[in-house]
Amino acid sequence: TITVTYTGVDDCNNPLTGTATITVTPAPPATITLPTLPTTLDCAAAATYTTVPDATYTNGASGACENSGTIAGTVTPNWTLCAGGTITVTYTGVDDCNNPLTGTATITVTPAPPATITLPTLPATLDCAAAATYTTVPDATYTNGASGACENSGTIPGTVTPNWTLCAGGTITVTYTGVDDCNNPLTGTATITVTPAPPATITLPTLPTTL
Repeated sequence: TITVTYTGVDDCNNPLTGTATITVTPAPPATITLPTLPTTLDCAAAATYTTVPDATYTNGASGACENSGTIAGTVTPNWTLCAGGTITVTYTGVDDCNNPLTGTATITVTPAPPATITLPTLPATLDCAAAATYTTVPDATYTNGASGACENSGTIPGTVTPNWTLCAGGTITVTYTGVDDCNNPLTGTATITVTPAPPATITLPTLPTTL
């Protein structure tokens, strides 16, 4: 309220008093405004997204009737490198009159890029002798090229399948089959040519030169 008081005397010095009360309505309530936040983040950006700008609140007034300030946000991640997910940003606080203010934003997080397989360096050709002992191969590797929380990398062992003979030669097939860290299937195959064994040469026994 505002109280208006009139106090004085009349022409005969008799005291005179009057009072009026004016009701003052509260200033309009403040409203919260969220900052501009991204709608989507990739895995790498989401991994480092831990802080956000403050939200602001105001009632649009100024001077003695102004009700304005800032409210800090909290970041709650709910995503994985394989499936993606969301980040929830929540602003909770009170204005200058202790009225509660709340705002929430949801940011979509896309999955990390898929991994690709890389075969090791294998021989293109083996001779018969080398093929006979060629039973193991180095592992293949897979990676999505990311690091940290978004990394999807590892190794996949190979299997060796011979299909050759000493006379005709043939091939050895090396097959890599497995899954990446997100259970996505990965497959790679290499074919090694096996050359035939060298042809035989005849050796005669020792025979008399003269009889």
